[in-house]
Amino acid sequence: MKRLFLKFWLFIFLAFAAMPALLAQEYEADSQAGNMLFYMPRGWKRADNPEATVIAAPLTMPQQAFIALLPAIDMKSGLRAAYDARWAEFQSGYKVLQKSEVVSKSAPKGYDLLASTAVLADSKGMRWALFLMVAQNGTHAETVAFMSNVADPGLSNTLQEVLGHFLDSLGFSSGAGDARVAEAAKPVPLARGKGKFNGIYRGMGVVSYTNGGASIRWRYVVFFPDGRFMEGFPDLGMDKLDEDAEIRRNPVGWGSYQSSGGPDGHGKIVFLITDPEHEKEPIVWDLKEYPDHLQVNGDKYQLLERGDGMKLEGTFRRADYKTLYAGSQQGITFTSDGKFRDEGVFKAAAVMVRQPVGNGYDFDDGAPGSGTYRIANYTLELTYSNGRVKRTSIFLEPGASKTGVREFYLNTYKFARVQ
Repeated sequence: MKRLFLKFWLFIFLAFAAMPALLAQEYEADSQAGNMLFYMPRGWKRADNPEATVIAAPLTMPQQAFIALLPAIDMKSGLRAAYDARWAEFQSGYKVLQKSEVVSKSAPKGYDLLASTAVLADSKGMRWALFLMVAQNGTHAETVAFMSNVADPGLSNTLQEVLGHFLDSLGFSSGAGDARVAEAAKPVPLARGKGKFNGIYRGMGVVSYTNGGASIRWRYVVFFPDGRFMEGFPDLGMDKLDEDAEIRRNPVGWGSYQSSGGPDGHGKIVFLITDPEHEKEPIVWDLKEYPDHLQVNGDKYQLLERGDGMKLEGTFRRADYKTLYAGSQQGITFTSDGKFRDEGVFKAAAVMVRQPVGNGYDFDDGAPGSGTYRIANYTLELTYSNGRVKRTSIFLEPGASKTGVREFYLNTYKFARVQ
């Protein structure tokens, strides 16, 4: 059994190291833990702890087979010293029955790593197969460990395949294997300048008839102080918004605006050409300024209240929560000292979360928690006690007071104070 385990995991490592870069496209990184970007195996369960992020395999007893992502450590004396430090941790907790040589490789995504396999025995005599990998990420060392005491050959083969996909996808935030690094180097074809306007504007949209009733679907436009313009809604708010990244992700609806500055208030918006083959000339909209609103392409838009520095108090839920599904009932409680208790409000507000790599989106998981909040430039920022940080848009009705607030909008959904 010892030799079987050892040959099995050594084969896993060598197969991973030899994989061509093309194969990585099938299992792109879609999740992040610390600095690590990786493909989250379908059906596996993730648990984040200060000691490690643990990704447990399905169809096994609890903690029978899992991937552990350990916190990064400073690489003061080289990669081998970092590996030795990690290996010493396993030696101190287990009896080493057999161990392979340490293999040095360069991963297809460009980082160097050291890896080995071993057969260990715990304090109860249970045997474990261990795959240990320590990789260089700049001045830090990142550690992936896989442990299993699964004896069933069929299930072991499945675990082997999943681990290979995981390792194939592995990269590091702002470093090797992060597709955003190369993407961020691409120039954005929309120059910055000096704009007169700054904020989110809302206009009357279309009337939608559903289930015998009628509802108004608002329309939104955004003016940035650097002369850029966006048609649509900034779901992350405007504070700390990376405009260039948003344009690279989807340039449709972006452009620049100009105002004559004269008494007539005329101007224009010139959109980016996003389809050069069929779009020879840019789309141009008329812009006109009035004392209490803007006219954009013939439609009236009013500036929404941004609520900078606003302190909220009380429990808020979606205004229509009593008539909708259970998830829409999740709310949030604020206190005037800048703290919050979240029941899953971002899920109720249908907040979409960008994947760490690529253009994918997922709905917010609605995980509850508590911490401190900040409101700035149409943005609600929640900093949870476990270190998570979430952001989405927040605004009030035009001209609304920022004191004694009874209702506000998150991601365009109205939330009202219920207690």
